[in-house]
Amino acid sequence: MQDLFREALTQSADYGRLEQKIRDGVTPVSVFGVCDGQKTHLAAALTEDRPLLVITHSLASAEIIRQDYEFYTGAHMTLFPAREQNLQAAFQTGDWVRRRMEALQELLGDTRAAVAPLEAVLYTIPPREVTQEARMALTPGMRMDIRRLKEQLLLCGYSAVSSVQGKGEFCVHGGLVDLFPDEGEQPLRLDFFDDELEAIRLVDPVSQRTIGTRERAVILPRRELCVSPEACVRAGESLREELLRFNRTCRSREAVTSATDTFIPMAEKLKNGVLPTDADHLIAYFFPQYTSLLDYMPADTLVVFDEIKLLRERAKNAEEEFSRVLTSLIEEGRALLKHGQMFTGFDRLLLRAQKQQIVTMQSISGALEGLESRAVFRFEGRVMQSFHGKPEFLTQEVRALQNSGYRTVLCAGTQARAERLEKELIEAGIAARRFRRADQTISEGEVAITEGSVAKGYEYPRLRFAVIAEHDLFSFAKHTARAPLKRKNGLESFADLKTGDFVVHETNGIARYMGIVKIETDGVKRDYLFLQFRNDDRCYVPVEQMNRVQKYIAPDEGTPQLSRLGTQEWNRTKARVKKSIADLTEKLLSLYRARENTPGIPFDPDTPWQRAFEEDFPYEETPDQVKCVREIKADMESPRAMDRLLCGDVGYGKTEVALRAIFKAVMSGKQAALLAPTTILVQQHYATMMNRFHGF
Repeated sequence: MQDLFREALTQSADYGRLEQKIRDGVTPVSVFGVCDGQKTHLAAALTEDRPLLVITHSLASAEIIRQDYEFYTGAHMTLFPAREQNLQAAFQTGDWVRRRMEALQELLGDTRAAVAPLEAVLYTIPPREVTQEARMALTPGMRMDIRRLKEQLLLCGYSAVSSVQGKGEFCVHGGLVDLFPDEGEQPLRLDFFDDELEAIRLVDPVSQRTIGTRERAVILPRRELCVSPEACVRAGESLREELLRFNRTCRSREAVTSATDTFIPMAEKLKNGVLPTDADHLIAYFFPQYTSLLDYMPADTLVVFDEIKLLRERAKNAEEEFSRVLTSLIEEGRALLKHGQMFTGFDRLLLRAQKQQIVTMQSISGALEGLESRAVFRFEGRVMQSFHGKPEFLTQEVRALQNSGYRTVLCAGTQARAERLEKELIEAGIAARRFRRADQTISEGEVAITEGSVAKGYEYPRLRFAVIAEHDLFSFAKHTARAPLKRKNGLESFADLKTGDFVVHETNGIARYMGIVKIETDGVKRDYLFLQFRNDDRCYVPVEQMNRVQKYIAPDEGTPQLSRLGTQEWNRTKARVKKSIADLTEKLLSLYRARENTPGIPFDPDTPWQRAFEEDFPYEETPDQVKCVREIKADMESPRAMDRLLCGDVGYGKTEVALRAIFKAVMSGKQAALLAPTTILVQQHYATMMNRFHGF
């Protein structure tokens, strides 16, 4: 932990006794009187030399704890999210499965700190050794049988195809294995000589050409259940027995029919050693014993329960909801009683946690149901008030804290905000200095300004230590904007199409979309887009690659000519288009040369107000925004007339770039206007401008 935040704790006798109890292995230990911001502060200080697991009430809370912990320690903390669905695995998306598997793999490695929402630890997960065996670390020179590699990839949820185009696919051609893992942006080509891996190469997914090499590759599983064929056979027998019990006791003929239709095909696949698609809800048939995230943590892990009373209440609600859904599915014949063994109650979780050392942290004192604390500590903690961009209130508070001998830390977020805050405090007569190193300590009555921030500020009155977060200082804390995922105008869903629509495949040309078909490969059924080309040529595109297909758009409403597969016709068409673009480019260059000689108005360099305005933007600028703003300002300050077009999809931050240019023009004594095509859009821009320009 940074000395800046640890120094005050070392002066506390209460903290010293708490730390000693933790060292002595006393469990459980209860800490009362701490607000949200202080919990992660204490947990990070107590676990500098040991592993930590924090169990909190929600994913949002877990994300805050992770960010605060990493700010205090500089070390990585793994966030283990809950499943999207537990009993209906078909609705589980690949992104959440990937995040969970990445988290488990991190805990099998060097990561020593983790946080999880309650929902993530109330359900059983595969045992540690199963997840460990599913991970493949590949290095040139190692020996591995290609047939064994293929079996392992199928086991881990990868699909065998003839040519790798999308993530989660692999193909084998002699001694070459092409593989597209979820973790990378390019497929890998594994080059074998007999059973020796000679090289790991990066491959362009379109041209299939080598574009680089790798010295190591780690292949993570694409599903939680990565089990052997023998385990599938045992699970199939268990599933069939459970189905027979259900059919004997169920009084609904419709439910019996539904259960038989649902689970007999699954049992048959399992009997043949094949894991059905979306089989995560069958985990209890593979692993009847409860396995928790705690089993992935070392024995000396400190387990922190954040507001254990709230956790118990939420666990009770989760159990009631799980029981309700399970009962409904059983009545419909879509689940069996044994499915319910994947859920564990809070008491069972607490009992498992007692194998390690437990610390509970609560804001309010009180008895803890089901837990008898062997040591109790009370800290007088307070939430820091918010100043929200009102510097006069901030300077009054900081001056009062300083006069009372407080160690005060102001978390400014960015370097620019830290510089601005330091200047404002010095101008107000407050001795404040910026701290740039983690080993710097703070003395009584000193005011420190640091970059980065925690989610919420707090105060230890008895320790005379206060932390003011970025969100307390400003009306908003800077955070990273989540722009929409970039794609090349491809389809997001086959719902964007109807049968008979014309489409364009990026490598094969114009076709007619004929619907979705199911094709079985290696015992696994997958959905494909059926595209019909000229002469009834057919192409089947996996739905995972639908971004390679675009809806046909043309200025006229005429019927396009379909392309022919296996010819150079589409390539010739693209070549003609490229030539037309080149001709247009030449004309535009001539036009730009003429405009370059047109004189313009040089605007003034940035003023302090301009910097303050830009610093008040509530998001971290994207690299493209920074680049565009810099280039536009350079154009405005030059004596040449600016001629620039700013392009970008909705949500990528074009408006902010325009507002900064408008602000710069006004600061130079010029008028500025923003034109929009519709009244609604004008109203939206007006509201945005009123909000952004407020205070200036």
